[in-house]
This record gives sequence, structure tokens and C-alpha cells, in this order.
Amino acid sequence: MLRRAKKRSVPSEAAAVPRVSRSKAKNVEFHSSVEEKELQKDERDRKRKPNILGMPVNKRDSEEAFLEKYVLGGQETFVENLNRGDGKRIGVLDAEQRKPAWEDEEDEVNTSAHQDPSHERTTLPANTATIFSNKRKTQFEKVVGSTPSWAQLQSDKQRRSDSEDESGGEEDEADRFLRRTGDYLTASESLPKGSLNIRKVTNANKEQYTKGKLSALEFHPTSQVLLTAGEDQSLHIFQVDGKNNPKIQSVAMEHFPITNAHFSADGAEVIMSSRSRWYYVYDMIAGKVQKMSFLREYHERQPLRHFTVSPDGSFMAFLGLYGFIHLVSAKNKELISSLKMNGSVSSLAFSGDGSKLFSFGDDGEVYIWDMKSRECIHKFVDEGCIKGTTISVSRGGQYLACGSHSGVVNIYDSSQYMVAARPKPIKAVMNLMTSVTSAKFNHTNEILGVASFHAQSAVKLIHLPDCHVFQNFPPRADSIGLPTMLDFSPSSGYMAVGNSRGKALLYRLGHYKDY
Repeated sequence: MLRRAKKRSVPSEAAAVPRVSRSKAKNVEFHSSVEEKELQKDERDRKRKPNILGMPVNKRDSEEAFLEKYVLGGQETFVENLNRGDGKRIGVLDAEQRKPAWEDEEDEVNTSAHQDPSHERTTLPANTATIFSNKRKTQFEKVVGSTPSWAQLQSDKQRRSDSEDESGGEEDEADRFLRRTGDYLTASESLPKGSLNIRKVTNANKEQYTKGKLSALEFHPTSQVLLTAGEDQSLHIFQVDGKNNPKIQSVAMEHFPITNAHFSADGAEVIMSSRSRWYYVYDMIAGKVQKMSFLREYHERQPLRHFTVSPDGSFMAFLGLYGFIHLVSAKNKELISSLKMNGSVSSLAFSGDGSKLFSFGDDGEVYIWDMKSRECIHKFVDEGCIKGTTISVSRGGQYLACGSHSGVVNIYDSSQYMVAARPKPIKAVMNLMTSVTSAKFNHTNEILGVASFHAQSAVKLIHLPDCHVFQNFPPRADSIGLPTMLDFSPSSGYMAVGNSRGKALLYRLGHYKDY
């Protein structure tokens, strides 16, 4: 028997789709209905959405693009360019509605509340808000300066614009000067008389202090060099920079306690004296020390303790006994002549050009010698002086300072001391209570420094020409000790003060920019 083959059915397209259960079909219908509802809600929200930054809905897309351009584009002038078509800034209240940062509504005083008798606290004045506002305004301006343009009210800007229009839009020269002063701040040419700009720096001889009292201290006439010497029989030379002050060289003087030392006028030599009839000359270039003397038999016992050098490099003047002044040639070290004054000589000083020599005696008389004729051309009595101790003349000869045993320093003008027998000082400085042992003018004749070895920190700096003493020197916290002498650098940038402990205290004068 033949079997009949079974008919195979071909699946239709509908049959190819998998059959979904009834529960799954319900879920599909639910999600589709939710999505449809959300789309309908978004459409309603879009229609109800208010204008963006006060603009119609139909312009929203263009304004969003406008904001994206400036916010996301990183423009540096975003704040200045963020303007609407009418010229006002977007999102910013009108100028009439803005208030400065220092005004606060909470500070406004309710006058009716102050009149209420049930108010427990003591009421404040009605203008308290104004006071607080002004105080905050002052604090605000201290922090940020004057009110910046972005914080100004429109009314202030309008008034400023109107005033500029009336004046032609050009600032006055004085207004421009006051508006910007950075380029105009320069150092004054003259020294202010109120307070001295001075500060302590590293001691000049920090690398090698003198043992005992510092008896010699002087700046080099042309280089940034300082010498110190003392009775420990040593001479030290330092380079002055205000920070390290390195030592250049030292010279040991055997059996020769140095009582005085000076640079020569050209700065190539150092002359040293002691309590003997000999003096030494140290040639700094050759490195040699030479023993010298000009005294003869009748002067054998005369010590050459103190001397001074003329600025023109012609003379060295030594203090002698019984009123004698010995003039020695600075070149060949030979005795030229000896001058004689009444009484005894206490101090000597050359004029700035070396044409005159001033000698001060213990009887209070000042002698003025002409170096060409070597004769006394004038003599006067220091007012109120019983015993003279030190004398100093300014560069150019305008001022002359005479220090006395009583601590008084008389300052004279050249119009008086060169002609009058009893001139009147322009100022008698009485700030020192003990004998004046040192006096020195700076190179601009604006400062006179005086010191007394007999009192602690007895150093005074006097301003010229008004002759007022600077009150901020010496500072109270700085102990100078017993000052032996002082000196100014060639351009007054530094001042050095020697003391009894062998230290050369160094100070920087800020007014003078050069060394």
C-alpha cells in the first residue's frame, strides 16, 4: 500500500511574528499612553512658559542663540555687550531701581516704631540709617577705592556726562594729575625736616671689631670703603655695601696705639697718629708703612695725637702744644710752617676748597687762617662758650658749627662769622647735656651730626637750614653706647657712628639714593 504524504503548511507573515501574551500587550498600551501624556504635558508647559528675560515667546530661540554665543563663546567683553536692543542691560534692574552696595533696607528707621511707648529698647535717632549707610560707604571706598563705574547710579553717570558735555569733554589738567599720580611720585630734592628716613644696617666692621674704643672712623673720599682704627694697634679697611661689608685688609701697628687716622685727599694713603712725636703713612697701593716725623729737638716731647687733612690735598694740620698748629705738606711730608694762636688748640677744620683753616681754642675763640698767606684773617668769639671742644665747617663754607664743653652747639652763617667779632648764631642747639666731642656736616649741608662721648647714645642729627633736631634718631630701641665719632659717606647714603665698644654702627639714609 502506498502511504499518502502529509501536506506541509507554509507559515504566513502573521504567523512569523511571535505571539504576545495578553498581559504584555496591556503593558505596551500603558507605556504608549504615558509617553503620549508626557508629550501633551510638555506642549502645554511650552505654551504656558513665561517670556525669557522679558521677551516674547516667538523670539525665544533667537535669544537663546544670542546667550549661547556670549556665554559659551568666552567673549571677554560679555558684560559690556550683554545689552538688549533698547540699550539696557539684560537681567539688570533699571538704574533708578538700583541701590549702592552700602545701602541696606534693614537700616531704615521706622519713625512710628520709635514713637511707640511700648517699644522696650532705647530708640536711636531718626538718621541712624543714614549714619550706617555713610559708614559702610566709607569702608567700601577704602577697600576698592572710589566708586567704580559699574557701581555708579545712572543719575551719577548722567550728571558726570552732562558736566563733561558742558566743559567740551576735556578733563582739567589738575583733574588728570589727581586722577593718576603713579608717574609723578618722585623723591624730593630737599631733605624733609619732619622725620628722617633712616634705618640700621649691618655694622660696617662686623668682620673685625676693634678691641676697646674706636678712635678713628672715616669713609673713603671716592670709593665705597671705610677705615676703622683704635688703641689696639690695628687698622682695618672694609668695603661698604650695607649687607656683608667684607674686610679688605688689616694692618698691625706694633707699639703704636692709634689715636687718629685719615685718608689722604686722593684716597691712596692712610695717615695715622698716636701719643708720640711720630706718625705713620700707609701706602695702600704699595702695601708699605712708613714712619715719619717733622719735629725737631725743641718739639721732641710733643705728641701728635690729632690732625686733619685739607680736601685739596695740599696740607696736613697737626694740633700742637701751647696754641701751635703745624702745617705739613701732604705730598713730601715736610714741615711748611707753624701757626700760633692764644690759649690752646682744641679742634681744627679746613674749608671745602682747602683755602681756609678754622681753629677753635679752649678759650672760646675761633681763628680763621688764609692758607696762601698763612695769616689770621679774622677772629671771633663763640657766643656763650667757656671752653671750646670741636669745630666743623660745611662744604662751601655756608655754615660753621662750634661745640662747647657745656654741650651747646652754635651754628653760624657765613654772612655773620666772617665779618663780626661777636656774631649771633642762627641757632644754639642744646640737646646734648655733656661735652661735644664730634661734629660733621653731610655733603649737601642739610644734616649736621653731633655727638658726645660722655653719655649713652648722645648723638643728634640737626636739619639745616631750619636747625631742628630729628626726633626719630637715635631710636629708643637702638643702643649706640658711648659714641666716639661719626661720619657721612661721600653722597650721604650712609652714616657711620663709632662707639667705645669698638663697633662702627652703620645707618642707611633713605633720602639719598647714591652712596
